[in-house]
Amino acid sequence: MQASTQGQKQHRVSALSIFTEMCSILTHVVKSNQGTLLQILQANLNSAQELAVRVEAVKGVSAVLTSADKQTRKAIKPLAAEVLQVVGDAFTAEEDEFVQSSIQACIDTLELVPSFFSSVFPQFIDGMLAVSSADSMESGSKNLAVEALVSLAKGRPSVFKGSNGIANRVTDLLMNLMAKSLDDDPKWDTAFGDAEDTEVLGEDYGVASDALDRFAVSLGAESLASFILQNCQKMLQMAEWQYRHSALMSICQAAEGCREQFLAHESALLQMVVTFYNDSSARVRWAVASTVGMLCSDLAPSIQDNHHQQVLQALQEMLGDANPRVRDRASQAMINFCEHARRENLKPHLNGIFTRLASILQNGPQGLLGHAIQSVGS
Repeated sequence: MQASTQGQKQHRVSALSIFTEMCSILTHVVKSNQGTLLQILQANLNSAQELAVRVEAVKGVSAVLTSADKQTRKAIKPLAAEVLQVVGDAFTAEEDEFVQSSIQACIDTLELVPSFFSSVFPQFIDGMLAVSSADSMESGSKNLAVEALVSLAKGRPSVFKGSNGIANRVTDLLMNLMAKSLDDDPKWDTAFGDAEDTEVLGEDYGVASDALDRFAVSLGAESLASFILQNCQKMLQMAEWQYRHSALMSICQAAEGCREQFLAHESALLQMVVTFYNDSSARVRWAVASTVGMLCSDLAPSIQDNHHQQVLQALQEMLGDANPRVRDRASQAMINFCEHARRENLKPHLNGIFTRLASILQNGPQGLLGHAIQSVGS
């Protein structure tokens, strides 16, 4: 304890690290010394301390909360502003390691006590938005800031609702992060299966798209559906294919959480998507097939009953696309469509569809055969 308050920087860091470990191992010791630990943490969060010490104290706050009783948690809550200040100072100093450590501690804290930052919620959101959109930060820092926002939305969704526009700011951030993380990659044309989401698109895209899905589910469709559609219309007009791709995939990601609202705009939504089935970019055409496939599942059976002509025409064209990745995704979308389709709606299109599928089976490449066979069977 003496080293944590009076020692040199490295001694303080080590002592605080030991306290953090004690919280998860010797919970009975922590409970009997919570008052002392609280004083130690408060002293080391002080802005007069070196940043490394303050970051370790932030980690200590989260650790103490794991075994703290209700009264102690209430006593610790006033430290929220000081904890957040450490994140801000690490960000200003462009110290990625400290940014990541402090934000991870914030995420852990939110999982334990979702209301911990209630006194500084606006500042918390602004801070995480700043980190996640900063070009000066490493991907790890940005992704953790995104995770912090989603964790807050899960624990306290009411914070993002209302007329303050916070939900729209986060949604816009996530959609743009999806676009900015995409690059032209020569491996894309020959990668099949799940590689689009993992190996080719990369971790940053995966974090942003998964966050959009979870954010939509946490907040509910009423808060996001209209803005997502408006933002998609804007992004679909942009010259860079990355933004068109991400606009379409945003619809795909949000479809589950926004089902009722998307059904209310089903015709306009579907028209907005299938318009791009012949886009100049194969990556965008792939996104069209992916989104159509997801809508065929999440908005079933309405899509199949009311828009079979439009959907099947687009899928038939994409089954004959020059790019094998697009053909493969169209085969998967066809499987989704057929799962909820009526025979009479499929029958007029079968000749054209089977002709396209037969060509895939005859000419390959090998990676396409699995989904094509499934599509024939469906």
